[in-house]
Amino acid sequence: MNKPNKALILLIFIVFFGVGAIGFKIADKVFYPIAKAQTVSYLCEKYNAKPNEFKMKDYNQAHLEWYDTGVFTQTPKWLDFSFEFEYKGRRFVACRNKGAIYDDYQLDDIEKWCTEWLQENVDNRITGVEISTHDILNYLSATKTGYNHVISKNETYDFLINYKENETKVFYYYDINGSTFYGVDENLGKQIKLKIGSIAKCSAQFSKESAIKKIDKSSNYSWMSWYKVLNSIGE
Repeated sequence: MNKPNKALILLIFIVFFGVGAIGFKIADKVFYPIAKAQTVSYLCEKYNAKPNEFKMKDYNQAHLEWYDTGVFTQTPKWLDFSFEFEYKGRRFVACRNKGAIYDDYQLDDIEKWCTEWLQENVDNRITGVEISTHDILNYLSATKTGYNHVISKNETYDFLINYKENETKVFYYYDINGSTFYGVDENLGKQIKLKIGSIAKCSAQFSKESAIKKIDKSSNYSWMSWYKVLNSIGE
């Protein structure tokens, strides 16, 4: 085989290899089965589970989203896949972000652990904590642990310290024997702030209702879950 033929074959190989690599990157960005398989693999490794234990309930296709950045301007941003799964009877979200995957399966446990810790260490009138998927991510970032870190009950105090920095931490309380005026208990908020050594402001809000979990499945943003009382003070 002469040199020109060898060069031609090499060129064809490079072109096909390049096209294949580009095609895979595009498929990885927008092809739902690949994204789902990657997400399930991440969940299996993190929670030591089998693929068939995770039942997908819904998903948001990755796409280009335009966000307002001014009165007459918009900026495009790539919005990656969001999934809703069910595992051990609990629904949660898992999302891709810049090639990585995160989830909020533990949100239910964390809310329960935080409430119990505050009842035992601050005031037994406390009934719930307002937390969201973003708070889990804030905690993992503050403690420099990755998305695949499984938070334990022993980390409850650390979580209460680190899950918010610049936002108000909201807690709910109920006092059946309290005064006729129910609102924000400034003293209780200060007690919580002092006990957990929080930099952020702590607000203790009265509510007869328990904090409930909701999943926000917007098509314009990555999906998230949160625990919140919708009819508390200020709602």
